Amino acid sequence: MGGGLYACCPTLHYRKAVYAVSGKKRTDNKGRILRNGEMQRTEDGRYLYRYTDLTGKKRTVYAVTLAELREKEKQIERDLQDGIDSSKGNMTLNQLFQIYMETKSDVRKSTRHNYFVVWKNAIENSDLGNMKIAQIKQIHIRKFYSELVKSGMAANTIKLYHNLINPALELAVDSDIIRKNPAKDCKKGIGGTKKERIAMTINEQEKLLNFIKFFHKRYKIPLLQNEDIHKYPLYQHFIKFSHNFSTHLLTVLTKSVIVISQVEQSVLK
Repeated sequence: MGGGLYACCPTLHYRKAVYAVSGKKRTDNKGRILRNGEMQRTEDGRYLYRYTDLTGKKRTVYAVTLAELREKEKQIERDLQDGIDSSKGNMTLNQLFQIYMETKSDVRKSTRHNYFVVWKNAIENSDLGNMKIAQIKQIHIRKFYSELVKSGMAANTIKLYHNLINPALELAVDSDIIRKNPAKDCKKGIGGTKKERIAMTINEQEKLLNFIKFFHKRYKIPLLQNEDIHKYPLYQHFIKFSHNFSTHLLTVLTKSVIVISQVEQSVLK
């Protein structure tokens, strides 16, 4: 028969993809010639492109239109040429943070714990935390910071969040997972509440020190373990002002934080 297989069966099916044949060229349902790796599914008309990533694994991307598919192909080819493994961009920001913390071998146990607590407080369950890093843009991070500002969060706390998000995404850039860091310069222009810090007078410092020494001597409070310190909310406040005192005072404060967190505010006046 003239035309052989193509004459009796103009449409060939491969799994869920369709190859419409026009001569020796594969076409879509509109007669447009498909390139190598391009296919069109029969059941919904969606397009797909199959390629091999830098690790040798077969990957597939999908698109509603052929134009959209070819835009994705351009990005894939660009990433492959530049050595960027875009397939790993499917991990979320939360997953990236876990990897980032695994690389921080020089961080003390207590500091590491505090970083995870800070992350869990505002980022872990947020839309940003659950976004794939390849999809995160500057606008997403700026919006996240703006929401923190509207909630009344202090400027220094927002800066702390930025100091966790930014280096994590920078690690992804250095590892050729994403092309650029969307968190770069995002902190600029973002405010937050700023509280005026009033230094304690010499008399107030003496009263506080005497109070701490008295309770420490009377109740013989043991030194807190690093993993327990975070349980006491006033600890962070003591650490802030203790830098203005001697190392001895810092040690006493740490030993006495349990009692301080339980007494009335008026006792310190």
